[in-house]
Amino acid sequence: MPQTQMGVVRWIANPSIVVARILPAEDGELDNPAWTKFVISGNPPLELVRLARPASPLPNQTRIFLYGMFDPVSLGPKLANGFPDPGNWNPLNRIEAIGAGQNGWPGVEGPSSSSGGGGGGGAYAFGVNVPVLSWPVPYTVWPTVGAPYAGLVCIWGSTQYSSVGAGAPGMVFAEIGYGGQYSSPGSGGFHFYPNGAPGGNGGTGSGGTTNTPGGGGGGAAGPFGAGSNGGAATTTSFGAGGNANGNTTAGGFPASGNGISGTEWGPLAGCGSGGAGSIHRINAAGRGAVFGGGGGGGAQGIVGTSGIPGPGGDGLIIITYTPLPPGMQAQILT
Repeated sequence: MPQTQMGVVRWIANPSIVVARILPAEDGELDNPAWTKFVISGNPPLELVRLARPASPLPNQTRIFLYGMFDPVSLGPKLANGFPDPGNWNPLNRIEAIGAGQNGWPGVEGPSSSSGGGGGGGAYAFGVNVPVLSWPVPYTVWPTVGAPYAGLVCIWGSTQYSSVGAGAPGMVFAEIGYGGQYSSPGSGGFHFYPNGAPGGNGGTGSGGTTNTPGGGGGGAAGPFGAGSNGGAATTTSFGAGGNANGNTTAGGFPASGNGISGTEWGPLAGCGSGGAGSIHRINAAGRGAVFGGGGGGGAQGIVGTSGIPGPGGDGLIIITYTPLPPGMQAQILT
């Protein structure tokens, strides 16, 4: 069956806001009206746009990427969304999640003069043959945020996205990067369910009275293992970005170098490494790569200014299953 097209689900009023990308088992699956029935707070009208598919063959399988969304009105993330019943769901499936990477910290001047610490990388989680308890399936994907506390997760199978607990059947979740302040780095996402690995911590910034460099962002975890920690800065050297996915993707380098995105799920998605710290206040630190890389820390600023940190990489949920023939889904779920 042909696999030449992909579907992009996006807001009609704000087409730059993408809800999902669908790589179907065969092109005709994109005729399914369910793909514009995602449940999002505020009920923004959705459309599905067909585009040429990147080189990502998936024999007999459908793969769906679910993205974090910022609301352009509230300027906050869209939380507790709903994935619609596609009518061909297979209980034999694989659900994966990457927690969002944390932004790096700015370099500051004043009583607590320091360069910024790097942001933490996101955790990775996966579940196999995850049961659907009800439709639509609730989920939350965090765009990158400067989370000050632990416990925020990218999650499938629950409306709970904070302090989710130990996990339960039907759920898959991966914690986002969090914590840190000034020269103290952020922590990598540590919690995941039911299986997975933690993200890397950011690297420490450096104190001083002159232009000191920033710490590196932590790498995201992935199917091959944990993310690596970002490098710590000294008074003369920046911190490199942490590697992603069990050291399979190198971190950002040299100074202010952006993290690198892996290709674990083809050219559209992979685990992101951390951005490198900035070596001078006029240069922004490196970005944490999508998905889940931590941003680099900004170099120490001067009075009245802050060194510019790098943003972290957004979170992601990946769904892979073999579509069932029409009518088969209801029989199996019953």
